[in-house]
Amino acid sequence: MRMIWNSPVALAAMTALFYALGTPLMRMAGLAGATNASFCTGFAASLTAFVLFDKKLDLPDFNDGKGLGLAFVVGALFAIAFRFSTRAFALPGGHTSILAAIIGSFPVLAVLVAIAFFGEAQKVRIPVVVLGTALAASGIVIVSLFGTKP
Repeated sequence: MRMIWNSPVALAAMTALFYALGTPLMRMAGLAGATNASFCTGFAASLTAFVLFDKKLDLPDFNDGKGLGLAFVVGALFAIAFRFSTRAFALPGGHTSILAAIIGSFPVLAVLVAIAFFGEAQKVRIPVVVLGTALAASGIVIVSLFGTKP
């Protein structure tokens, strides 16, 4: 477990795995009538449990206004994204196989933002990143445009 916890690549892969497991369940819950409040309650309870049972209880440092402020902005952005996704999965035409591909496009945009605004162009192999991003984006476009039967 320590090897996974200390490896950014392993953590990213685990994130993808848990999103992959949760996404179809989100669709099922939405179709079963789960409201946004239901999802938020479950999410809040899970996060609270993680904070309370974390061996390194990481309470916010209220003296660090910039970090805490950015954390709130991130939380708001993710909450908005989550609201859009829960609504999409609850709609009758919200096929998990299509929506997951579209929602999963956020890394493509994040790569562009990281390269443009965080100086990562000097730290990564740009041709490899561009090729991988282009392949991911093309897959998303193909699935979203042609994934459903007429």
